[in-house]
Amino acid sequence: MTEAEALELAVMCVDVAISAFSLYVTVTFAYMTVSYLVGSRLSTFQALALSGLYVFTSGVLILTMYLVIVTYFELRAGVSGGIAAMDNIPLWNEALWATYPTAASLVGILVGLYFMWNVRHPKTE
Repeated sequence: MTEAEALELAVMCVDVAISAFSLYVTVTFAYMTVSYLVGSRLSTFQALALSGLYVFTSGVLILTMYLVIVTYFELRAGVSGGIAAMDNIPLWNEALWATYPTAASLVGILVGLYFMWNVRHPKTE
């Protein structure tokens, strides 16, 4: 594989990872909006079904994002001599990009679930 082909595949990987993250953010904000607007009026089954769908969908998107990031770095490592256009960029660090977005997104799922719980169990003052 030439460096140009590897660069093209790397850009595709980055594009898919950004798309997965964008969809994750969209799903999270949709879940939180529904939670805020109608969460207190949902039955227990409806709240659990909505939360289960949210966790599943978000999990699939996070897994997709993680796998594409790892694939990108494997692709980059497989090119002899690396991809010169990206080798001098200090933030192209596998540990950072495979860990940080994944961990932050998993925390985001917990925040979304807590938000729903907080709407459904308001503190009485």
